[in-house]
Amino acid sequence: SFPEEIAVVYKDNSSGHDLYYRLGTLSTNFGQANMVPLFNGLRTYSASRFHPDINYIKNIWTGKEELNIVAVGEDAFIPGNFAIDVFIENLSLPMSPVFASSFAVFSPFDNIRPRIDGLGLGADLNYFVASGINSGVIHGYESSWGTISGGLTGDNEMPAIATTGDYHDVIWSTTHISGNFDVIGRGVFYAPVTFDAYFKEVNDAGSMGWPDKLYPSISGNCGFDWEYAMCWWGTDDNIHFKIANAQANPHYIVQNPTGLPETISKQSAEIVIAKDEVLIQKNDYVVYNTLGQRIGTYEGLNIKQGLLLLKPGMYVVSAKNKETQKTNTQKIIVY
Repeated sequence: SFPEEIAVVYKDNSSGHDLYYRLGTLSTNFGQANMVPLFNGLRTYSASRFHPDINYIKNIWTGKEELNIVAVGEDAFIPGNFAIDVFIENLSLPMSPVFASSFAVFSPFDNIRPRIDGLGLGADLNYFVASGINSGVIHGYESSWGTISGGLTGDNEMPAIATTGDYHDVIWSTTHISGNFDVIGRGVFYAPVTFDAYFKEVNDAGSMGWPDKLYPSISGNCGFDWEYAMCWWGTDDNIHFKIANAQANPHYIVQNPTGLPETISKQSAEIVIAKDEVLIQKNDYVVYNTLGQRIGTYEGLNIKQGLLLLKPGMYVVSAKNKETQKTNTQKIIVY
């Protein structure tokens, strides 16, 4: 829907020293701050939780609307006992089942940053959680926990999670492949919850190793043929991103479908043009601003000159393949 409804969660050290959430849209202001509930079923936490993430369920088919918030918290009745748990704020009935059990964690907590996503289109499981723990990555849902990085050596940390249809994927940074941090992923099917037998490489073979690839993020439900969008920060001081397929074995798709920029540099005023000129030549392009207004229409390689003429800002580019008539869109940012 437009304007898009979104929810944010954050730790407020100046007001109660705990977690708060706000609802709003991308084009208006956020509403009032609301404290995240301190309890999950029979478990109660002190008002000092940290490292939160949020999943906003608004299911147009069931009318269900709620917030699922994951965080690290300290048991209110047993000081020193910390755990990853999910806290549910009910916006409309019915409420999701709570976690059957929390996951105990111990200091230091720097790399224990749980992430949550859920409500796939094909199952009634509402949320899934991933977190780094003890050089591994764990995966949890309403009734169970498992180690999704099982079998990998080295450091495995900073996971992100996203759903798409009947699947969800967890990606994370690992030193298992090259000794440096590369990004790897593993898919999960919903019913029953089953980890894929194989791991999937996010980076193509030519980019393994340096630079280290850290703080990955992933978004699902990005289309039928290109189900995920991913990004990560590299120690080359660049943000990199790609589009990937949920069921690719053993690799995600390497090249994004439009042939447009995959790297956005915070230190460069240039727009990075993709090297695959054959792919670019096969497309007709339309550039829109964030209000949906058409900025320009370009054929094949003419898109290069069109991009270089854009003013700084965010744009949406639609690429229609001349042979298949299939259209793909993506956002680009011009600095």
